[in-house]
Amino acid sequence: MFMFWATIMDLERLMCRFIRSLHEGDFPLYVQVCDELCSWFHVMDHTNYARWLPVHARDMVQLSQKHPQLHAEFLKGNFVVQRSAHKFSLIGKDQSHEQSNKNLQAHGGAVGLYENPETLTFFMLAGPDCTRCIEEFETVLDTTTSGTAHHEEASALQTKFCTDVLAFVEATEQLGNPFNSGTELVALRTQEVMEKRGGCFSHPATGPG
Repeated sequence: MFMFWATIMDLERLMCRFIRSLHEGDFPLYVQVCDELCSWFHVMDHTNYARWLPVHARDMVQLSQKHPQLHAEFLKGNFVVQRSAHKFSLIGKDQSHEQSNKNLQAHGGAVGLYENPETLTFFMLAGPDCTRCIEEFETVLDTTTSGTAHHEEASALQTKFCTDVLAFVEATEQLGNPFNSGTELVALRTQEVMEKRGGCFSHPATGPG
């Protein structure tokens, strides 16, 4: 039981470091975490990620020799996008692209254009500039001063986080320490012992999982 939760905590810490590398624009940390994630994708049987993430990590490591100018820009944090003035809020370019698509779809999008290839092509070319113009217009009209603080620094969210932590501690104290179950894998909420079938644990009601 302890080994199971220790493994989960290792993975969670690794994912937190990956998110931090993006939010802070820390390229060396991003490359390091990508390298450490490779083995996890093999373990979880994510074939495509297991196949191509090592290639991506190798390309990033060799970037300083093959493309020094691009590597210098990435070290400045230009491999991510800053869409707001808030701290710790940089995002990956693919996520920024999805946000731009969402903003554009909120103002009409490509609905009704798919039957006209020429109009759809024009929309695809003009779409990013339309999104930029809309964002600039909304920024000019926004008279509120949001500052640079991260949204999770708000007192309401901090209070909610403390409440959730205390609730989890209270539930753990009521249900008992899950690490005292010896070699058995136990559901935290119901205290049901997972059955071992074919070398893996399964829930008595739901089956393997």
